[in-house]
Amino acid sequence: MKAIKYILSTVCLIVVFCSCSKEDEVPPYQKTLTSNYVIPAPVPLSSEERAWLNDLRDEYNNAIQGQ
Repeated sequence: MKAIKYILSTVCLIVVFCSCSKEDEVPPYQKTLTSNYVIPAPVPLSSEERAWLNDLRDEYNNAIQGQ
């Protein structure tokens, strides 16, 4: 009976100590970016779009003016 307890405790200790040997919580650091993103060229607004945006801005400013 003592031999079984001794063998079982030895196996448990081996499993506990071997399971935590190489813990890697943080991924490796990359010094360079591997992705390139292309930003589209800006498109100027037309006069109708600019007037619509100005109207929206004026409406917003008038709505918050009394607060």
